[in-house]
Amino acid sequence: MIGVGIIAVATIAVRRIGVLVFGLATVAGQLLGAVVLDALTPGPRPSLATFTGVAITFLALALAAHPRFRRADGR
Repeated sequence: MIGVGIIAVATIAVRRIGVLVFGLATVAGQLLGAVVLDALTPGPRPSLATFTGVAITFLALALAAHPRFRRADGR
């Protein structure tokens, strides 16, 4: 039942924001969660390259979601 709910929400989100932004947001959220878990648990800390990669992903998400770079018909 949870999977059906996730697919339903994803379908609605894709229709509203588009596949590219949805995919980037999904990846960015997973990366952020992984970095937070790595930072809070014992063991080696994430490297500067990891933080740089996460920052680039969020920059790509911000650019893809910005209205200036979206098509006029909302796609």
